[in-house]
Amino acid sequence: MDVFAWTPQDLEGIDPRVISHHLNIDPYVKPVKQKKRYFGLKKEKIIQAEIDKLVAAGHVEGIQYPEWLSNVVLVPKLGGKWRMCIDFRDLNKTYPKDFYPLPRTDQLVDSTSGCELLSMMDASQGYHQIMLAPEDRKRIGRNMEVYVDDMLVKSKKAPDHVKDLEETFSVLRKYKLKLNPGKCAFGVQGGWFLGFMVTQRRIEANLSKIKAILDMKAPSSINEVQPLTRRIAALSRFISKSAEKSLSFFKVPRKIRKFEWNVSCQRAFEKLKDYLAKLPLLVKPCPGDTLYLYFSTTPQAVSSVLIREEDGRQMPIYYVSKVLNGAKGRYAPIEKMVLALVVTARKLRPYFLTHPVGVKTNMPLKQTLGKPDTSGCLIKWAIELSEYDISYLPRTTIKAQALADFVSKVTGAPSEESPRNEKWLLHVDGSSTIQGSGASIVITSPEGEDLEFAIKFGFKASNNEAEYEALVAGMKMVYEVGARHLLAYSDSQLVVKQIKGVYEAKEKSMVQYLQQIAELRTSSKVSRLFKSLGRKMPRPIAYPG
Repeated sequence: MDVFAWTPQDLEGIDPRVISHHLNIDPYVKPVKQKKRYFGLKKEKIIQAEIDKLVAAGHVEGIQYPEWLSNVVLVPKLGGKWRMCIDFRDLNKTYPKDFYPLPRTDQLVDSTSGCELLSMMDASQGYHQIMLAPEDRKRIGRNMEVYVDDMLVKSKKAPDHVKDLEETFSVLRKYKLKLNPGKCAFGVQGGWFLGFMVTQRRIEANLSKIKAILDMKAPSSINEVQPLTRRIAALSRFISKSAEKSLSFFKVPRKIRKFEWNVSCQRAFEKLKDYLAKLPLLVKPCPGDTLYLYFSTTPQAVSSVLIREEDGRQMPIYYVSKVLNGAKGRYAPIEKMVLALVVTARKLRPYFLTHPVGVKTNMPLKQTLGKPDTSGCLIKWAIELSEYDISYLPRTTIKAQALADFVSKVTGAPSEESPRNEKWLLHVDGSSTIQGSGASIVITSPEGEDLEFAIKFGFKASNNEAEYEALVAGMKMVYEVGARHLLAYSDSQLVVKQIKGVYEAKEKSMVQYLQQIAELRTSSKVSRLFKSLGRKMPRPIAYPG
């Protein structure tokens, strides 16, 4: 019981010889005295009551001639109560930033994976338990909030939990650090930690944050849109393709002159509420897991989902999404896909450093990033991604409903703003020699940009089979970048004539290729297939070295 603070007087504070807080303020900076803010009578009473408590506990003291003055700010808490804070923005500008930032909340939450029992503890007024250096007290005013007052004791095995708690309590007693009994929970299998509901294997979104959006009415001003976008950002880890779902809302604040909540905004708002009503549960990765990444791109955003597989089941860990602004929205399709990977790796860097990551895609990202003549942003991204253990795997069937919603939008119909009627060009050439077989592929976008690929096959193939393989691979690539109308050119007269029905396919392998081409033509809407007229192609990688 002695590790809890039942009254403000129980807060002895940590011995200043162990730790104290110093403000390394630049001595050449002119002190700032903020203009006094005025509150209503009700809030004035709340502020005075809070000050009286702090004075009685010995946490604050009066100063006759202060150099710095910072205003009080009241922040609403759950249950109708208020938290008193201080506006230290002017003071914060004057001293150097901490080179060792706080731990990432997602890492702390994921660290509970596999623990049978948890105990959540909260330091009682943790910012009052670390003393401020005497020479700085006249500058700081009433309080200085020091983060990490939330503590979590986790035990892999339930019988070890009491011993783990005893060890924790001995440290608390040693440094006279007190807990808030009203915010502690001991020996539970799940509970709220850093805004998330965590259990042994699952992570659930904060229900109060979901309810806050579900209860919202359609915004009628810019000031009402901003809280909506903040709430969406707080839940973004759980929302598949959140940037696309909220794109209409982010565009509204830009229309400064006249607020407009149009039909598109209302439709997106209603769809978002429907999605939040059945928000997926997330899982936590275990040490040694190989994680897998699916991603998609649109003209306005890039999105991804990181998953883990267990016993044939696919379970989401984290959703990432980013709106494309300015020049990024004009990137070539292959550049957008690499950008989606880079954005995810930056956002989820701890996961990428700790686990091997398999990127599930049918696009030739590995070949694109590995080309010696890659230039511009692609070469920078290739270098940035080289520190991670990333492999590129063919995209397989999606087995989880939460992921099916995500990937269905990857392979679904193009967006209304995509160039649906603009035709792409595809040139392919297959080759087979004694040393091996391969393919050359050139994809030309409607804007005239060429994407060149040279592929080495990992199997034996005749020259005709290599020609068909080249066409199949090229059509899949074009389909993956979102094109639905293309003109295809093959270097093989046999392939062109068989597909057009002029020649009859007698060999079994040729018949199978024709069936596969027919399926791809249906989905890709190939307008016509031509015999290539001597276009210069990249050399197929069909030879050793």
